[in-house]
Amino acid sequence: MSSALRQYANFNGRATPAEYWWFYLFFAGSVAIVYALYMVTLFAGTADGPIEVPTVPMVILLVLLATTIIGLYLPGLAVLVRRLHDADKSGWWALLSSVPIAGIVVVVFLFLPGTRGPNRYGLDPRGRAPLPGQPAPGMWALPPGSHPAPSPYPQVAYPAPAYPAPPQPAPQYPAQPGWPTAQGPAVPIYPTPPAVAGGQPPSGLQDPPAPVSPR
Repeated sequence: MSSALRQYANFNGRATPAEYWWFYLFFAGSVAIVYALYMVTLFAGTADGPIEVPTVPMVILLVLLATTIIGLYLPGLAVLVRRLHDADKSGWWALLSSVPIAGIVVVVFLFLPGTRGPNRYGLDPRGRAPLPGQPAPGMWALPPGSHPAPSPYPQVAYPAPAYPAPPQPAPQYPAQPGWPTAQGPAVPIYPTPPAVAGGQPPSGLQDPPAPVSPR
């Protein structure tokens, strides 16, 4: 009952059968008590019949009766819609409750057990898990424009695995004179002049003649 009063005008979510029927008994009992007090006041103090002129207590009880009915109508309609949601029925079925004969359909829906686990209208208010083989939350065939119920299971974000970068092989270049190698810096290689008999270099490697000074 207190849950229905806390959700005074909440038409979303689901309500258990106990929540609905306890509120219905509270509503019917409140109206019955106020109406009974009004009838006692109406017939009290006279043996000839009801009082024709309203008294102050009668007026107060009438105002209290009207306030009780009007004040509890909206939370009663809201808990009715949530109870239909618990049975996986649309809340628009509540409009048939005002039709004398068609209202029997709504009464039958109210006695249906609630969907075990989440459905398209929200989580199970009893906290029950889905049965084995039942579709996972959000996998029901939803009508156009509706949204699946949020998953009751915590969503854990796992970090991406970090793998070490594979070692890169050293580039292999063909050995060239004067090029660096993997063992160290390059050593310049110069051609060795051929040996000549007599210790004289070949003609192409002789020193240039000395310049002649002008006279």
